[in-house]
Amino acid sequence: MTLYLRAMALTAGTVGAMNVLVRLDDGVEGSDRFAEHTNREHRKHPFSGMHSPLFPTEEQVEIMQTHFSKHLHMLPTSLDTFRKQQAIQTPVRLLPLSRCPIPWDRTKASIVAVGGPPALISAALEKKVVFIRDSRKHPASKGAANHIELDAPTEASTTYRPTQFIINQMYRTCFGYVSLKSVEKTGHFPWRTLDWTGWIKHPLEWPTGIRVAALFQKETMKSGEAREEYMAEVAEKCRKSEAFYNRLNEELSGRLLSDAHGSYYMARNPSEAAELSETGRLLKKEGRSMVFMTSEEFCKSHGFTPQAELVGKKTHDRVISADYESLIGAHLEHNGGSVIDGALLTVYSDEKSNGGIIEYRKNGSTTSEFLPFSKLLLSLGSQPILDSRGNSLFDLVCARGVSTLAFIYVPQEQKLPPLVVCGDTNHVTTLEKQTNPIQGEDGKLYHRYLVRMTSAACITPNSPEEDSAHYDASTAVGLVAAVRKTLGFKVEMIIAYGCNRFVSQYGETRWHKLHPDIAAQVGAGGGGFTRGSEGAEFLTSSN
Repeated sequence: MTLYLRAMALTAGTVGAMNVLVRLDDGVEGSDRFAEHTNREHRKHPFSGMHSPLFPTEEQVEIMQTHFSKHLHMLPTSLDTFRKQQAIQTPVRLLPLSRCPIPWDRTKASIVAVGGPPALISAALEKKVVFIRDSRKHPASKGAANHIELDAPTEASTTYRPTQFIINQMYRTCFGYVSLKSVEKTGHFPWRTLDWTGWIKHPLEWPTGIRVAALFQKETMKSGEAREEYMAEVAEKCRKSEAFYNRLNEELSGRLLSDAHGSYYMARNPSEAAELSETGRLLKKEGRSMVFMTSEEFCKSHGFTPQAELVGKKTHDRVISADYESLIGAHLEHNGGSVIDGALLTVYSDEKSNGGIIEYRKNGSTTSEFLPFSKLLLSLGSQPILDSRGNSLFDLVCARGVSTLAFIYVPQEQKLPPLVVCGDTNHVTTLEKQTNPIQGEDGKLYHRYLVRMTSAACITPNSPEEDSAHYDASTAVGLVAAVRKTLGFKVEMIIAYGCNRFVSQYGETRWHKLHPDIAAQVGAGGGGFTRGSEGAEFLTSSN
């Protein structure tokens, strides 16, 4: 027995040492700017694997200004500014109305929405809405795929258990290192990862992480019948959201949603094909549809053959315009509302009273202002909401995806779909196509597409700081490789950074009523776009 234990210890030590050597000798073989950035960052962070953001060159910025000017707002201005934006944290206090320094006046009260897309979109159809956003921050919505997937198989929380995830991550860290070299060659990678170094740096966040994991584990252990009821509930919410988006799109003269319906899912191997087929079965069960085709059949409509074993088209998916915030903001102002650039500080309200008062500060000002509200919508991302004792009302951890902007060069006779998923969670959303073809190095004519590419979920603490935009290198390399190999086109990276989504014990976006006239959105699945109708229902409901 003693010899056996010694042999096991020696084997583990040898494997661990080899794992370290593989990490130190790792890197990618590409010769483009993204490959150079990856190799440079890997030399700095061989063990954490968390790389700092990739920023655009001057030439790429000029191309954006000339051909894609309406998307310039998606480019951070500088790395230093971007880091500072990540570290901004302004907690919101929830206090009794009696502690407000001004009296509540019903005649001056209005609907107020604060924060990101869920609050903004939910209030978009109302009159005289005041929307408050903090331009000092770089919200998660700016890195979203802009993909609206309104069906239960996509929107429902995963059944993947935290215990299984932790065990897999321990094995991956100690013995099963997935090298960047292999990821670059195959385009396959573990899209759920854990930022060990981030958790080690923030021990005060461990209790929060444990609570979220334990409660989510409990959710995933529900019976099959309970899961069926839950899926039906999510499906119904998705149908309501679809109707809401269609109505809002009509109000905005069709400018909010893309004209093209549907997104293509590329299953690259038998495992992904089986999973895609199962998704199709679940969609049919809830009255949705997925049209299956071969790569050759896909080629008839788009002019190229993807490297995929099976292609499925979800016909109901849509793409939301990248400038949705300015569109809806202008719509609010047209309907008698206003958009304020500032930070929410305090909410004064009572359980038994109607409405309340918010305290906020405009950016650039040193004094607070007060605004009475009849109803209040909050969608604050990482911004904690504290009760009167200073305790956070919600436990959140980050599921940090990698978000990128890129140019994809497509031969003139071929076309890129509005939205394609290159296996797993590798989303490619077309933002705009350059109108005039350009000549490539091979002398052929190409269309240059500006695309948003997103993928993965690296579980990190919810601790805003300057390195909050660092991303898991294996997922970024895997995303780029998956897109290149699946579509077969040249991909030129512009930016890449870690984009934080926020996960609660439920593992999905949910609206919570804090007081009779206050609702807060918690979690940000899909960039927070997919549950707008729930906030809208709260605004029209009576107490």
